Amino acid sequence: MSVWAMVATDADSETPKWSQPRRIANGVMLNKPTVLKNGDWLLPVGLWRDNTNVPNVKFDAEELAPYTIEMLTHDLGEERGSNVYRSTDQG
Repeated sequence: MSVWAMVATDADSETPKWSQPRRIANGVMLNKPTVLKNGDWLLPVGLWRDNTNVPNVKFDAEELAPYTIEMLTHDLGEERGSNVYRSTDQG
């Protein structure tokens, strides 16, 4: 699970051009960004569990490569829970 962003450089065009996707954070976006009076953007992101407990995803260690198991079972540490990312350059 992760949050990604793309930006349209000419959003009002009939055929806008988009930036390359870029990864912002682990987890899922909880809402649209909030823009503060000082221009900072706040983006709430949640990360509640590791990937071994995702509905509809079969996790069978005997059928997965070791690097896949490592990726799916990494410790979330301090990042687990609800987080807020702050941008001072409009995202």
